[in-house]
Amino acid sequence: MGSADAGARLFSGQTRLAGGGPSCAACHAIAGLPFPGGGTMGPDLTGVYARYGPEALGTVLATLFFPTMDPVFAGRLLTPAERADLQAFMAASGTSPAPAATGRLLLFGLLLLAAAAALMAWLGRARLCGVRAALVADARRAREGRP
Repeated sequence: MGSADAGARLFSGQTRLAGGGPSCAACHAIAGLPFPGGGTMGPDLTGVYARYGPEALGTVLATLFFPTMDPVFAGRLLTPAERADLQAFMAASGTSPAPAATGRLLLFGLLLLAAAAALMAWLGRARLCGVRAALVADARRAREGRP
């Protein structure tokens, strides 16, 4: 059996795959990954070890036969050590759902929007002062009866 820590580094891309393929997190999410938690193109792999079992998951990792993965990993299959480490990581990831990054992204977006609005308000604070002064002067002249 491989190392779950080494598998986590392979999955997240901290350690490059020997064949030069992309990291799993480029397309897949799984519980236990830090923010942003992985990609969304492929399915969430949380609980995949429990669904497939060790033998079937080993076959999947050895062949990567899915239509989307086949062209990406053509000639770049995982080494036996990488497969063992990834399988250990997937076994250790448990069955809890992957943490949703949506809330953090929404909060970050709202904070960015508020900062941009504050910056625009600060930069445009004196934009209409010259126009207002001319309007006030015209109103005073009209009240006094001067052209």
